[in-house]
Amino acid sequence: MKIRPVWAGWVVTEAPKKHPCPDCLCCQWCSDSRCGMCLRQRGCTRKKLSLQEQIALYEKINKSESRE
Repeated sequence: MKIRPVWAGWVVTEAPKKHPCPDCLCCQWCSDSRCGMCLRQRGCTRKKLSLQEQIALYEKINKSESRE
């Protein structure tokens, strides 16, 4: 029997992420210092969003959620 996290069923894998980490199932938009621990260990080469890009993405996500 394979044990999976309870929340695995509702995770949307195509949801926007702060960093394109391959093992991230549900991005929680952690601070860079928290992400950094994981990213440094794996040598992740990711495109970091600028502050302006983060705000635009935040507004886009919240705009689409408010319509539902």
